[in-house]
Amino acid sequence: MNLLNENKPIIGLFGEEFVLSQGGVNVRVKSKFVDFLCLLICRSPDTLVTRHDLVALESWSANKPLSAGKQIARFLESLNQKGISLLSTSRKTDGWGLSDEFRASILETDIQRAKELLNAKQLKSGKRTTEEQNELLFWYAVNFKALVALTSGDARNGYTKLRDDLLHVHDDEQLAISNVLLTRLEQRIAESTIPIFPSSKLPIDPFVRAIEFRRVAAYALHANSNEWNKLENIFRQYLATLAGSGDFLSIAILKNALGILLRRLGKVDEALGQISDAAKFGIFSGDIILIQNIAFNLANIASEIHRLKPKAVNFEVIASLLEFDAEIRTKYGFGRDSAQSELLLAYLYYERRDLTKAKKYLKMAKVIIEQSGLRADEALMARVEGLIIAAEATDKEHFDQAIDLLEKSKAIYLRTGYNAAADWIDGEIAAILHPS
Repeated sequence: MNLLNENKPIIGLFGEEFVLSQGGVNVRVKSKFVDFLCLLICRSPDTLVTRHDLVALESWSANKPLSAGKQIARFLESLNQKGISLLSTSRKTDGWGLSDEFRASILETDIQRAKELLNAKQLKSGKRTTEEQNELLFWYAVNFKALVALTSGDARNGYTKLRDDLLHVHDDEQLAISNVLLTRLEQRIAESTIPIFPSSKLPIDPFVRAIEFRRVAAYALHANSNEWNKLENIFRQYLATLAGSGDFLSIAILKNALGILLRRLGKVDEALGQISDAAKFGIFSGDIILIQNIAFNLANIASEIHRLKPKAVNFEVIASLLEFDAEIRTKYGFGRDSAQSELLLAYLYYERRDLTKAKKYLKMAKVIIEQSGLRADEALMARVEGLIIAAEATDKEHFDQAIDLLEKSKAIYLRTGYNAAADWIDGEIAAILHPS
């Protein structure tokens, strides 16, 4: 739409600014006056916007109703002086209605966009009914218990209980948060899929957007190999929207997930850059579960760099970080939803031909996996165990046992869509069967 060529009254929403046009005059409206115009176009013609409506928005909440009314009166007067008569009804400092001429020009998409903007900026009352307060307490309790079940390796019971208890919860935001947790629990008990592929178009409400970041990060880590490139692009777009936002927890979660995707795509240097940022933001967040996840991913990616360029990364530091993470699980039980650190340690010590330590950490991993039943861990455990047995094998029986374990690992990876890992195992089987 070219507003410069229009003489009739037109109101249009472009991004988070309005453009008003009348009689060849064009005016851009920014900041909190955008919210006033959103109220105007979202109201039916027979309903006026009041100054009390205005101060219920975050952008106007610092103003007293009378002060807000006076500011709107000055704003409208400045428009009148430029030749733009916006209203059909006004009591100057209270009670405003959009003119029919301007209303006729509004696109339906602009009305919907204005509603989304208002929803994101609407103040929520701190008052709760007794029923709402009791529901919040109930919701918090069941989610707290489910989170403990997740990190202690009892995901199946946590998932079943949380799913059943949520039938009694009716708050949309609480349900959205619980769905992220349910996703993480489900991925610990099944070969998970991605039922809703993420979109690069995000909700305007910053809280709903933060929930979406967490949901997508949870799904992305279990995505099929053919979806990794698309997910990488989506995560980069998400991070661009957060630049300068100060939402360090969301940034940590997204950079952690992006680092994993980049490693899987073979872009290990880029992966190390993303996971290094995630490490800083993660420690700042104080979220112990996120910090544990990042610790593993940081060490895993650093070990890839060490494998390619041994002098670039200190192996002892990598091992120390993973051993501390494993010690936390042994001493306190935090993070027993996965044995990924123990399995990585077993693999790294296998690579260094320290089979005594490799078997020590493999044994620790088995204890955790017997309780958690995580398929991804079962796949890696079978792979590492097969490699260790092959390294020590002196007869056909043990070589066959090693190959069987590697084939088992490959089958699990293929069922879960992790085709790249299955390809790695093909190479390892070939090296065992046809040593150079």
